[in-house]
Amino acid sequence: CYAIDDNGDESESKSSVALNVKRLLGDINLDITERAITAIKTGDTATVGKLMTEAQRYFKEYAMPASPAQLSSPWLYKLLSFEAIQPFIFGGKGVGSQGDGSAQLLCKSEKDQQIVCDLIEKQFGASEGMQCLKLVIGGYQKIKKCVIPTANYGPLLFPSSKTVSTALFPIIDGKDGLLKPAILIIVEEVIECGIDEIYLIVSPHDLASFRHLFHGQMHAQQIESLSPELQTYSEKILFMGRKIRFIVQESPEGLAHAVFCARTYIDSREKFLLLLGDHIYKSTNGINTSCIQQLLDYYARTGVNCVGLKITPEKEIRNFGTVQGNWIDYNEKRALYVQQIVEKPSVEYAQKYMQCDGLSSNQFLTMFGLYILEGSIIQLISHNINHKPPIRHLGKFCLSPCLQKLRNEQEMHGLIIDGKRFDIGTNPLQYVYAVNNYHLNDTRRNSLKLLNNIDDLLKYAQ
Repeated sequence: CYAIDDNGDESESKSSVALNVKRLLGDINLDITERAITAIKTGDTATVGKLMTEAQRYFKEYAMPASPAQLSSPWLYKLLSFEAIQPFIFGGKGVGSQGDGSAQLLCKSEKDQQIVCDLIEKQFGASEGMQCLKLVIGGYQKIKKCVIPTANYGPLLFPSSKTVSTALFPIIDGKDGLLKPAILIIVEEVIECGIDEIYLIVSPHDLASFRHLFHGQMHAQQIESLSPELQTYSEKILFMGRKIRFIVQESPEGLAHAVFCARTYIDSREKFLLLLGDHIYKSTNGINTSCIQQLLDYYARTGVNCVGLKITPEKEIRNFGTVQGNWIDYNEKRALYVQQIVEKPSVEYAQKYMQCDGLSSNQFLTMFGLYILEGSIIQLISHNINHKPPIRHLGKFCLSPCLQKLRNEQEMHGLIIDGKRFDIGTNPLQYVYAVNNYHLNDTRRNSLKLLNNIDDLLKYAQ
């Protein structure tokens, strides 16, 4: 753009301007762009706003002297420095050629966006004809749908699992002290996170029980026997039931097969939340952000496929899908770029291929039971189901191989959840552990001596 005359024919001032423009469009631009890419990938919106402001400051300092008549832009800088809007924005900059044309302002929320628009149009609309165009960005779709498989048949829980789905096993909810079917605890948490379309994958013989729970009317005599608080809660259950659709899974052929059953309702290009009907979750982050909400919040910052993770000792990885990847922020060690997903690996395989930097040699990252996935994963599952012969893993249609295929096609992140998972669908002792511990706060749980430690339970089981 501005060539530097090696023969010294240009004046010193013009040469200085040319050097500054070259530096602006070279090293400075590269540095700001690289930092912006990192901030966008990690969902650091505040840093993106600061970089916009920084880029504008460099442009004013280094580029404007090259053409003051065109680039002074008094109204642009008057807008960017408008004191009234500063509390509501992360930053801003000019657009395109940087004349008095357009400006971009990165607002802190949609509510703040409206405030900023009102302030600008009130201050500059009449005199300068400024108008605001509102854009909501973030690269993600709002999660509207949740799929919850419940047709898992736990052979170690026989004969109870023959008569009733493990998702209907009773658990005391510490929030209100009520004894609830586990699925009710899960559904309540999903709805509290703002998701209104819930698809329960149920077995044929459990369908009537689920329908009775969420759609069945109680007899007048039964309702009268309840306290006013419980009568209100019975109405709440029916309200939740209006957000639920039941999908029958004729035979329990694995988690991936259960997800496949929802194919009619999940578009291939939309993201959805996937939970496990025999897992309940308890947040331990200290600010009462539920485990589900933690993953939703992370997705809202990144817009990519993401899975909840848990640090797990090597002796337990035979029970879980296991993940290997690279930390997004090595110092924080909370989220990572997923590289490999293996269903229930052997310790030998995990030691060789599934290690993550920063964890001890006997610790691995396993699935927490929370997933936000693009609907295109159903096409990957369909390939395995409809292949001749069908492609099974460990005798079932497992989700982990399909997650690996999805990760090969798209970016996928893993997030360590601040919380505990309670698996009530595997064996009696883990169910007893959940019954004794789920409803207790951390202080009381730590003081509980009976069935307090899962390792002790496993030893007792042996």
